Order: sequence, then structure tokens, then C-alpha cells
Amino acid sequence: MAFLHASYSGYFPFCITEEGDVGDNTSNPVGMSLEDAMALYWKPKTFRIVESWNTTWGSEEYDNVTVNGSTDVILSSGKTKMSEAVCPPFDTITTGLGGTFTKINPTAQPPSSSVTDTLTLQLFIGEPYVIVKKDVKKDLYYPNLTFNRLGDNDNYWEWVSVDAGGPVLPFYMAELQINGNSYPFQMYSSAAFEAISTNCSSVITIDEERDTE
Repeated sequence: MAFLHASYSGYFPFCITEEGDVGDNTSNPVGMSLEDAMALYWKPKTFRIVESWNTTWGSEEYDNVTVNGSTDVILSSGKTKMSEAVCPPFDTITTGLGGTFTKINPTAQPPSSSVTDTLTLQLFIGEPYVIVKKDVKKDLYYPNLTFNRLGDNDNYWEWVSVDAGGPVLPFYMAELQINGNSYPFQMYSSAAFEAISTNCSSVITIDEERDTE
């Protein structure tokens, strides 16, 4: 495998590989500039996740189920200073609760229920931490990234940005924003049937930056 060692690049405290799978349904779903990839690793003290859902699911099991709700939550990276990111472990794992969503199912009893998802953002979890793909115009850097949503009851399933061993059914697009640039990536449902969601957004941004020491 081809590696560019951090001691020569000075970009990260770990190696960058030029080989591996990238794109939707991988652990490296989005390619970005080196500047944005470095910002994602070095800067976040906290993340903000903002969501807005106003959607109707349609499938054989869920017929015209309406889901409405919103999220505005701050999650800590667990590292308050850039110096804390120099040595391993290099990973960042943040977990918190999304907003309360209302699910209306006309064929169920009771027809309405409230659900709260657990949100987990994982960055730089295991090698390869970053993959760089070279093309004629520019290099794209693909950080290791997984975003997961887990529902709070049996009738409300899981969504994740990479196949977790179950069905791989596209559900909605989440989005990572860094330095004003937007990087959308596909979320997948672990349900055993197709139920595309529309009018759903999950936007992840760096809310507060680490101290430069």
C-alpha cells in the first residue's frame, strides 16, 4: 500500500493512504480539500447537529406514516485543546440525543407517538484514518466518518452512513459543513423494506474550536 507519512507532510499525526474504498456506503463517504480535512481533525471542540424533518414514509408495512420534528444539539468532541489530538487515540466519538420527533401512523394504535433518536458521530476510527484520491485537477481527502441514528423503540429503526450488516437501503442525505463548504453523504436504513424519506436534513458543523495550545 502507498502511504504518505505525517512526519513528512505535517498534516496529521498519522499516515495517509492512497488506497481504499471511498464514497457512499463506505467509512470514508466524502472527499474534501486538505484544508477542510485538517480542520475536521484538529479544530472541533464541539459539534452542532441541526435537523429538520417533515416527511411521509411509504412502504408495504408503513403506509403514509408522517414524521415531524427538529434537532439542535451540541456534542462535545472530548478534546478541548489541539495538543490533545497529537497523540493516539486519534478518534473522536460523540454521542447525544436528537430532538423529539412525532410519528403519526393512521393504521396503528395509538396513531401518534413521540420518538427520540440517539445520534453518534465517529471520526478517524481506525486505519485508514484518511484516504487521498488523486485526479488530474486536484487531490481529494476522505476522512474516516460514520454518522449513526438509533431509534428508541422497536417500531423505529436505525439509520447509518455505512452498511452495518443489514439491508442497504438509501434513506436520506445528511450533510457535513466545514469552512462554509458542504459535503452531503447518504444515510441508509436497516429496515427490511424500502421507505425513502424526503424533506429530511441533518447538518453537522463545528460549533466551537479547540484552544490553540
